[in-house]
Amino acid sequence: MTASPLKLRLTLAERARAGFVSTLRKQIFDGLASSLRADYQRNVASRLAPQVDAESVRHAMRHRDSFKFYSSLRVTSQDLLYQVVRPAIERQRADFATAVRDLASDPRAPATLVLKEGFKVPRSVSALDIHLMPGSYVEEYGEDDPTMGAVYENRLALSTFGVFGPELDDIGQSIARFIALKYPKFRPRRILDLGCTAGHNTAAWRQVFGKAEVIGIDVAAPCLRYAAARAAARGLELRFEQMNAESLDYPDASFDLVISSMFLHEVPPRAIPRVLREAHRVLRPGGLMLHMDPCAALVRRGAVRDGPRAGRVEWLAAELHARTSKKSRDRNWRLDSRAIRRSSARNAVRDHGPRRGLLHNANKEPQRRCR
Repeated sequence: MTASPLKLRLTLAERARAGFVSTLRKQIFDGLASSLRADYQRNVASRLAPQVDAESVRHAMRHRDSFKFYSSLRVTSQDLLYQVVRPAIERQRADFATAVRDLASDPRAPATLVLKEGFKVPRSVSALDIHLMPGSYVEEYGEDDPTMGAVYENRLALSTFGVFGPELDDIGQSIARFIALKYPKFRPRRILDLGCTAGHNTAAWRQVFGKAEVIGIDVAAPCLRYAAARAAARGLELRFEQMNAESLDYPDASFDLVISSMFLHEVPPRAIPRVLREAHRVLRPGGLMLHMDPCAALVRRGAVRDGPRAGRVEWLAAELHARTSKKSRDRNWRLDSRAIRRSSARNAVRDHGPRRGLLHNANKEPQRRCR
């Protein structure tokens, strides 16, 4: 899954538990989710309007045994993921920190890391165990600590049961190659990846658009340390910077392509307009903005509105593609934050069978306060 300096070493018992939890997750997403949808269609759908929204579906299903059982297993299996990976990571924490320092100090390492002293992490990240991950993305146990990056990567590998590929970059690879094929004359010189976490999909854009400068930003220092070390171990020339996507440090019109994948669902609904405005602000004329996320439904229902001169909006599953022009940059880009807040429910019943492809995403686990 990872290069040797960052590879997690599991005991035989831990490998057995990992196999069990990964198989359980697959059964939940493939089998139980399909049964949940069948229950909805058989017993609930006829009582709702034809054009029902996510909140209405969630409200109608939340008291049904099928939904309670599905949700309970989702949360339980999510907790089990960390019970598998955390003990092994605790044993190797010092080794991971040493590997990160060695890779960062190696003059031959192509990856660059920029952390900000005194950086304020948003409370939406620091005050919540996002995806039930103890310590969220930002907990640090010492200087140059990459622990939460290791937790995130190894949890992701188990929770997606191979769907994201051995490098966990299948989303990035698929969308980047789609863009390269659909727009063969598009040659981005600078690419910005918002909310890059451990850099899996950031690396994919570098591999597809090899001549571009690719920068990944995130608020979590442990994940950025891990991302830079991971890229350096693979010989990838990437730059990682600590930054809040709601307030980018870059000047106007400084990127040809601004992307995010599986990021917006972790942004508070009220902040999504700020993220999208900033992404649009730093786009160069003729550039592309693309967001792959369950929140794509929010955008389709009116969270993002652009005037006729702003170009066209296209969708590939959860893809937002907006071409910009100098005339339309300020005048025609409007964000309806109320539409985002109204549509912020995450619990719509959907079919997540194995043939839906990699661009599906099941309901997000409930967030909870750190203990």
